[in-house]
Formats: sequence, structure tokens, C-alpha cells
Amino acid sequence: MATKSDDSRQVAYCLHGLVSIRRRLSPCVTKTFPDYPIFGTKRTTLEVPEKAVDCSYIYGEAYIYLSCTGKCIKAQCPIQKELDYSSCPEQFRNRVYTIANRSFLTFVKPYNGKHLAHKLFACRNSRCVPYRMVCDLEDSCGDGSDEE
Repeated sequence: MATKSDDSRQVAYCLHGLVSIRRRLSPCVTKTFPDYPIFGTKRTTLEVPEKAVDCSYIYGEAYIYLSCTGKCIKAQCPIQKELDYSSCPEQFRNRVYTIANRSFLTFVKPYNGKHLAHKLFACRNSRCVPYRMVCDLEDSCGDGSDEE
């Protein structure tokens, strides 16, 4: 996973310079994540493979983005619960409440002092962890829900 800017990501083989790998696996396309608007934030722009790929050896943030945009073969998106306004009650005291998808109240948090972000996974035990800590072979939630 490579970062082009705070709201733009490239999956490894979609990086410029890896042309032979891109030709062999699948051309890259641009997607946004999440696919619904969150008031006050920019959606993350992703460069992902055009066709679904084997995600057996992909972890963390890259796995979240690929599986949740339907780009993994035989893999399910680990985000089963939307991040709502009451998620992670003991964390992120500086949260800002906002509307997502014109239908539910959620929150965002200051990110790098520049803008607001919504890149958190809601664990079953009411904790939240950043996407980069989900499906990374380490129990970051403390209840295993980030590794299912």
C-alpha cells in the first residue's frame, strides 16, 4: 500500500514502475471508499486491480480496501458494522459528529492536523482501531474481531 496523498492510496502492484506485474495480473482502476458520502470528509481514492485478485497474502489497510470494494477472490469485507456516533465511547474525545450516507450519525476525528478522517474499524468490544491494524495477523482489538 502506498500513499499518494492523505486521501489517495495505491495497492502495491498498481504503483508506477511495476508495469510487467500490472499487465500480468490485471490493469488498475480508480475506486472511492467508502462508496457513500460522509459530510465534511473526502472519500479515499483507490487505485485497485480491475479484476478480483487472490488476497491470501494481503493484510491491513490494503486488505480492507480490496475486500470491501469486491476486489478479493473468496474474501469478505471485515467491516460488518458501520462506525456510528456511539462507537468507541472511551476513545477519541476530540471527535466531531457528522452525517454519513444522508442516513446515520457518525463521527470523524482530526487526522494529521489537516483534515477530518473516518478510517476506523469498530471492534465488537466497543474499541476502535485504524484500518491499518485490521487483518494484520495481530489481535489489535483485544477480542479478535479485527482478525476474523
